[in-house]
Amino acid sequence: MVMVNLEKKLNMCMLADFYGNLLTNKQKTIFSCYWEQDLSLFEIAVELGISRQAVRDSLVKAEGMLADAESKCGFIAKFNQTKADLQKVIEKLNLNNQTEKQIAEELKSIIKKL
Repeated sequence: MVMVNLEKKLNMCMLADFYGNLLTNKQKTIFSCYWEQDLSLFEIAVELGISRQAVRDSLVKAEGMLADAESKCGFIAKFNQTKADLQKVIEKLNLNNQTEKQIAEELKSIIKKL
C-alpha cells in the first residue's frame, strides 16, 4: 500500500468533518474506510462485496464532491483563518504588551469576520 501524504490525509478528514453529510451512506463508508481506517481499495472491496473499481470510483466521486463543496463554501479556509487569528491574539496575550482594550478590539475584529 502506498503511504499517503499526511497533509493530504488531514485535508481529506477535514473535508469529511465539514461536508461529509453531502455524501451518501455508501460514499461515507468507503471514504471513512480509506482515509480514516487506512484500508486499501482491495480491502474495502472485499469487506463491502463490490469490485475494487467500484470502490475507487465511489472514492474519487466523494473526494470531488467534498472538494467542490469547500471551493464553493470555503468553511475550512475560514476556520483556518480564524484559528490563525486567534493564535495571534494568544501570542500577544503571552507578550503582555497590549492593553485589554486592544485585545478586545482584535477579538471583535475576528468575530466580525465570522
